[in-house]
Order: sequence, then C-alpha cells, then structure tokens
Amino acid sequence: MSVIRRRIAVLAGAVGLLAGSTVASASAAPPAPSCPEGWFCFWDGPNFQGSRGRLSDCGVQYLSTWGWGNRIESSYNNTNRTVQYSDATTGAVWFDAPYSAYGWVPVPNAADRVERLC
Repeated sequence: MSVIRRRIAVLAGAVGLLAGSTVASASAAPPAPSCPEGWFCFWDGPNFQGSRGRLSDCGVQYLSTWGWGNRIESSYNNTNRTVQYSDATTGAVWFDAPYSAYGWVPVPNAADRVERLC
C-alpha cells in the first residue's frame, strides 16, 4: 500500500471515530426538567438532578424557609413571569426569563431569596 493510500485510510478511520463520538455525546444530553406549568423549580444539582424544590407565588420568598438557602445549582422557570434569584451576602443576582431552563445557574449555591415578578 502506498504512503498516500495509508494516510487516506488513517484519515478515514479518524473521521469515523469522530463521527461515532459525536453520536455518543449527543445521546448523553441532560434530561428535560420536570416542573409543572405555572411553577418555578430549582434543583440542588446541575442539569436538574438531585432534590427539587418548587414555588409558584408572586413576590419575595426566602429560600431558607424551606431549607433551600444557598443550595440551587439548576433552575427552570415554567411560568409566564420573570423570576429573580439573589443573595443578600454577596449581592449576586440572576434572572430566569419566562419558560427558561438553566442546567447551571450563573452563581451556584448562592441564592437565599427568590422573587417572582408579577
């Protein structure tokens, strides 16, 4: 086999391996979040894994009331209103737009209050 043919064969094999790994990683996508319509949900693990908390009321709520202070790593807002998460100690703030999901929140384990803007 000539040098050129061997290189083509090696290149074709490498392309085949890359295509196979792309398919394998696509099947390992994170699960879709489970959160009822009209609620905003949060998990203590990334990609909607671990324990789930959920709230639906408008206004400010303190997460420590339910044992969720500084525990949120992923969130899903299944409402038609914006939800704001914040931390009084660090000043960290992030917003979940209506019907948005975040497998990793911008500042994990740093929210002690949440506000659904109604």
